[in-house]
Amino acid sequence: MVTDVLRQSGFQALEARDAAEAISILRTTPVDVVVTDLHMRVVGDGMEVARHVRAHCPGVSLLLAAAATPPITEQSLFDAFFVKPYQPEDIVAWIARRHATTSRREDSRLA
Repeated sequence: MVTDVLRQSGFQALEARDAAEAISILRTTPVDVVVTDLHMRVVGDGMEVARHVRAHCPGVSLLLAAAATPPITEQSLFDAFFVKPYQPEDIVAWIARRHATTSRREDSRLA
């Protein structure tokens, strides 16, 4: 649902089924923002994605969209938290504010 709203708002949004696929995308495709949950369907989790972003993707904003605010000891990993139920438009608004000068460019990408 978030991906659909991002695309309707003019962003190019990429999707990954799990942490392994997300990291694979991040290794080959420059992005401006990563939105992740802690729980993923198949391989890995959102913390694995977050650690990869911080280690290998300088300047990329990292959003956590989760069912509950987890007890994360590494809270500095994330730029913002969105706790369900949230409105996808809230994530779009945050991204638009944070990346006002770059997020609407044709080449901006979100993963």
